[in-house]
Amino acid sequence: MIRKTLTYLDYEGQEHTKDFYFSLSQTEFALMNNRLPGGFESYLKRIQEDHNEEKLLDLLTMFIIEGYGIRESDDDFVKEDEQGRKLGIRFKCTEACDNLITELLEKENNIGAFLIGMLPKSIQKNADAKLKEAMANGGNITALPVSGESEKN
Repeated sequence: MIRKTLTYLDYEGQEHTKDFYFSLSQTEFALMNNRLPGGFESYLKRIQEDHNEEKLLDLLTMFIIEGYGIRESDDDFVKEDEQGRKLGIRFKCTEACDNLITELLEKENNIGAFLIGMLPKSIQKNADAKLKEAMANGGNITALPVSGESEKN
């Protein structure tokens, strides 16, 4: 789980600073990986090779929508409202989301760190190592692991 503190204006023009939470389970990540042509790593690599900012924005938005939730307690993280609608869809329409995306797009490695933070703890360590390796080789985040396999202890 990753917590992002964002400052934004509400629809009344009032400034707020609030913590927002994002997390993906292994199953959610595996499902997202399977939805992307060739899987996440291959899809991201094509986006980077083509310098396709629109597809990068779409991919980032998909992760934000899937990962956004509200912490109701230390043990309770909710991603849907009472009617089963994703809270991330509502979040996507806020200035807070716009500010988050702008912050993430400022530097390519911000995106990698954000995505790693959303991943389950069981694969975060391996993903972080891959990101550091990629950064050492020119800042490319295409080396992020996507199999969802747990690192063996």
